[in-house]
Amino acid sequence: MGDQSPQLYFLWLIMGLSIVTPVLGSFVAQSKARAWAAMGVSLAWGLSVYLAPNAFEAVGQPTGVISGAVLTYWIFYVGHYLAGHVAFAHPVRRRLAPAVLALGIALLAVLGVCGGLGIENEGWGKLVSGNYRSPLNVGASFALVAGLLAVSREWEVSDRVQGVLRRLGDASFGVFLCHFVVLIGVRLLVPGLDSGGTLACVGAWVLVLGLSWVLSLIAARIPCVRAVF
Repeated sequence: MGDQSPQLYFLWLIMGLSIVTPVLGSFVAQSKARAWAAMGVSLAWGLSVYLAPNAFEAVGQPTGVISGAVLTYWIFYVGHYLAGHVAFAHPVRRRLAPAVLALGIALLAVLGVCGGLGIENEGWGKLVSGNYRSPLNVGASFALVAGLLAVSREWEVSDRVQGVLRRLGDASFGVFLCHFVVLIGVRLLVPGLDSGGTLACVGAWVLVLGLSWVLSLIAARIPCVRAVF
């Protein structure tokens, strides 16, 4: 199966974001414009680094892939982190929310078409690939989250439903920690889910997500283990 430990690289990203959260929080807390600007600059920088090799090649100066260091890679995740804050704390206007949500759905559909056409994450295909650093994917993700949060801002649920949602939210970090191990097990043990077909991918996604949440909720009840999950 090879070495799966690199799949947990995101854990180090989360640790870094947790360390700088107090600084970021104080910087964007009181100003909507500052929050949007910080998010935009971080994402734009990350996208520029991502597409830089293609730009250099287009002008006849090919260069290798820029390494994933703090200033060339991690800042992009700062942008995503701030995007979540902006979408929640400084939502788009209520009357614009349906349009933003519709835009996100449309961009998601375009991503699906590009994936169906087999566009790979190479060359200028990076612009429309399913990679989480592609401009199309970034735009679709933010539009969906921002639009959905704005549309649902006035929705109310019962205390019981709130309790269930809070427990699931608290367990989401545990889902991240164990989902890849669960995915390997599912593909090894469940016939038909080890292929690259659409139905197999959807089935694997549903099964892995459900099992990972169950494991995370169970782990949260075990002393010592719950300190990790």
